[in-house]
Amino acid sequence: MVTEERTQELIKELREALIGYDEDKVAELSNKILEEGVDPFRATMEGLADGMIEVGEMYDRKDEFDIYFFFYFPENEIAIAEYTRIPPAGNTGVGRTVATLEGIKTKEEAFEKLKEEVDKL
Repeated sequence: MVTEERTQELIKELREALIGYDEDKVAELSNKILEEGVDPFRATMEGLADGMIEVGEMYDRKDEFDIYFFFYFPENEIAIAEYTRIPPAGNTGVGRTVATLEGIKTKEEAFEKLKEEVDKL
């Protein structure tokens, strides 16, 4: 049985990973939460839902967001990563291509290699 202290620690880490847009860490912690026996409903409400509320509040405070879009075109074997900064409400953002890769055979390869390129930025 997982302790209350450990439960709170994992939920806090999950919430922070979501707020930090760290999808790999969110997935890792979600699995760890299930493996260690934390109540999934509690983890969802206190970790994920509360984290999403915080992200919404960040937007309401007019914080900026950095977003990456990944595109894969199998017929051309090309993968592209686009970067956009979402400015405070009422302003406009500008996107730019940050990576274009050729000779990509699968969507998994596209995502993996584009993520590597974006992580270098």
